Parts: sequence; C-alpha cells; structure tokens
Amino acid sequence: MAGHAQYGKGGWNCLDQPQMGNLGLTFLLRTCFGRRLLPMDCSDYRANYAKFAKLPLGREVWDTPEWTAWMDHFHHCTKCSDWHLAQRVSERGHDPNSFPCVHIAEQLTHTCSKHPDLRECPDVLILYEPRFDEYSIPIRDGGLSGRCIRFCPWCGVRLPDSKRDRWFQELESLGYDDPFAQDIPEEYDSGKWHNLLGGR
Repeated sequence: MAGHAQYGKGGWNCLDQPQMGNLGLTFLLRTCFGRRLLPMDCSDYRANYAKFAKLPLGREVWDTPEWTAWMDHFHHCTKCSDWHLAQRVSERGHDPNSFPCVHIAEQLTHTCSKHPDLRECPDVLILYEPRFDEYSIPIRDGGLSGRCIRFCPWCGVRLPDSKRDRWFQELESLGYDDPFAQDIPEEYDSGKWHNLLGGR
C-alpha cells in the first residue's frame, strides 16, 4: 500500500491515500501494519475501555495489536460505539438518557478549554438553544447563525420541533414586542417556559 498512517486525536488518519475507503481502512486496522489481528468481542471491548479510552495514549499502548483490534471493534459494532459514547457522557457528569440520543448527548456535553464559546470549537458539530428547544449545525462565518436540524445526523432519531416561533408568540401575548431588547420574564431566557407548558 502506498502512503502511510498517523495516529491523531480522533484515531488513525490515513495520509496520501485519497482513494482509501472503508475497506482499505478495515484492512489497515485488521492487519495492524502486517500483524494480523484476532477479532475482539463486545465483552472484551468493554473490559478494555478503561485501558484504551483515556486520551492521550502513549505509543506503548496504541502501537499494539490489542489496541488496534479494540478500535476496529469500535468502528464496526454500533452497540459498543454507542455504549462508549454513553460512558463518556456519564464521565462528564450527565445522564445520557436525558438527551434525544447518545450522539446528541456526546455533542452537547463536550467542553473545550480553548473555546469557551462552543460555536468556535471545530470539535462541536451540534449546538442546542434551550430557549427554542432547537438543535442546529453551526455556520462558522463569524456570526451566530446555524442550520436547524430535525433528526440526529448519526442515528436518525427525531428531534423536537423548534419552538422559536412559539417563543415569540408567547412573549407577544404577554406584551413584549422586542424580546431581545426588553427585560423579559426569567423563564423565557431558558427552556423553563416550554417545560412549564409540557413541551407543547
């Protein structure tokens, strides 16, 4: 195989291989650069979580057939990859079951020391606006714009419909015609207002 591979924050990055698809990456992982691997089952994967999931990893850990088999299982077993994300969310102090799905949970509980404003963090792909109960993909053009989404990009679970219009309607009925400039009730600065309405 031409080219080479490099391990980075997110895993193996194949360099100089624009033609390498999933089959090529699978071959690379399963042979571990010439060292053929035995497949890892779900119980072994979960038993090795504490050993292999904590970044950064030293070369003596990631440059092994066991770690490569572990990563191979992560990429091929949906149940274990979702379980992995749930563990990560729990370790951040959140309940994965309180989110629409584990993928959204992993995104919304992410923190970044370099980007206090998560709109600026390239690792964050999904944002949530609690006032509007709205999920979006940020458009990083220097502003606050984003593309509202109705389904999880990873698993397709249906997300709540945006309550943005309802937010304006409710405040207008209370006499607020410029809510971004006016001193509106505290519950309308969070998701509390639609929780009080039962999410309607």
